[in-house]
Amino acid sequence: MNFLGKILKNCRLFKRRHYRLGENSATDWLLIVLVFVVLVVIFIASAFYQFSNYQKSDRVSNRTAVATSTTPLLDSAKLDVVVKYIIANEQKFKELKVTPERFVDPSR
Repeated sequence: MNFLGKILKNCRLFKRRHYRLGENSATDWLLIVLVFVVLVVIFIASAFYQFSNYQKSDRVSNRTAVATSTTPLLDSAKLDVVVKYIIANEQKFKELKVTPERFVDPSR
């Protein structure tokens, strides 16, 4: 099959004014591929444009990290609350594993 020949032949169908979607499947596929190629070119161009602007900008080199020693890195009171919560949940889980079920399991 000469698929490329069919596609090139169907390019002439776009020049006619009465093209309808669904009339010819090869022309429909050509239209889908062309739209996809155009979108890919647009995305590549925009990505290249953004990358080139990022390389030119000096915003990255001007960033400096300032460490403040006044703020605590970790609040031990909040950490203790979380640890107690986790330990309580662990104890509940172990308790539930040991206690027998109150209802009969219908899958058995």
